[in-house]
Amino acid sequence: MKKSIQLCMLSIFLFASFNLYANSPLAAVMNRKGKWGYINQKGKVVIPFRFYCAYPFSEGRAQVVKKVKGDYLWGYIDVKGKLVIPYQWSIKNRVTRGQIIAANEMKKYESANAIGCEPTFWSPHKEGRAKVINDKKKWGYIDKSGKLVIPYKYSRAWNFHEGLASVAKRWVINRRSVRYSGYSWGFINRDGKMKIYYEYAAPANFYEGMAVVLKQRRKTGYHQIRKLIDKKKRHPFRINHYRYFSVFQEGLAVVKSKIKGKYLYGYMNQKGKMVIPQKFEGASLFAQGLAPVAKIIGKRKLVGFINQKGKIVIPYRFERVEGFKEGRALVFKGRHGRGKTGFINKKGKLIIPFVYDFFLYARYRFKNGLAAVRKKKKWGYINKKGKVAIPFKYQYAHNFSR
Repeated sequence: MKKSIQLCMLSIFLFASFNLYANSPLAAVMNRKGKWGYINQKGKVVIPFRFYCAYPFSEGRAQVVKKVKGDYLWGYIDVKGKLVIPYQWSIKNRVTRGQIIAANEMKKYESANAIGCEPTFWSPHKEGRAKVINDKKKWGYIDKSGKLVIPYKYSRAWNFHEGLASVAKRWVINRRSVRYSGYSWGFINRDGKMKIYYEYAAPANFYEGMAVVLKQRRKTGYHQIRKLIDKKKRHPFRINHYRYFSVFQEGLAVVKSKIKGKYLYGYMNQKGKMVIPQKFEGASLFAQGLAPVAKIIGKRKLVGFINQKGKIVIPYRFERVEGFKEGRALVFKGRHGRGKTGFINKKGKLIIPFVYDFFLYARYRFKNGLAAVRKKKKWGYINKKGKVAIPFKYQYAHNFSR
């Protein structure tokens, strides 16, 4: 009887350990030889450095890239490092000249291999679907097993968000000996069914049930009208008279328009009511109850934070900031990429000093308790108190994810 109880306890322990392992966040990192692998939050290498490039995990799958005879193919691994969806999609099918230039710029900053690791090449699984491209440069979507569930037929495609994805078809017309071409965008659901037909000039995502789209009046791409739509293509209220209108986050959107000769920002709710007046000279979305806003003081534009009542709760004193994530916000000191970065808490106190490199191609943010940061051209991880959790020894590092 005693032996049976011990075996039962051992089984429970092993089962719990397996689940903990399976659910533990992992981070993609690049070593000094330019190879990518994955580490856990203790800094232990759990998936060896064998990839030409590797991206963060999303929904238990991570996109990895392999160099094959001058081409760059991607597939997907699981959290154990097993290749569950074989290498079969070519990065070259989706490369544009601009992306090549950006990737080569990243190479200069020792952040990634030249081709294959540029952030826009990431095709994560979102809501059970990942976008993929065939040799005819048509996009479709696979599920987590690698099965093609939405056929290759789109000229452009975005990830799923709130149940819908932006997809596009290309058009070409000749008018008065002039050839015009472009893309018309619409929205599909996870089954590939067209929910909102191709009629927009640019892609968009739905946030909190609404999307900001550009309506094409003519196929030449001119005379575009900005509109706000819901998932049934209804227009809650007009927004085209604003110079800028953001998506909604935490119930509010940033709006910008010209008032008495000056562009000013404010915040509008989903009913079209301006709940925080247009009085700021810069503004970003709310995150964790606070939003960055800017004011020109003397000859400098400084940033602080407001709450959802529009009250300044962190004074204007930073040159640049990012929104809050897990109770910390990134703040910058210095200009033109030569400055340093640190982190503040929601009271505005500098918890982590200005010691980390400003880096053009990364947004330092805490995720799962740690943040990937760069110091003296090496990447490591810090915790929310600013203590080094994983030493600075990588050429590049992504944040932890599952």
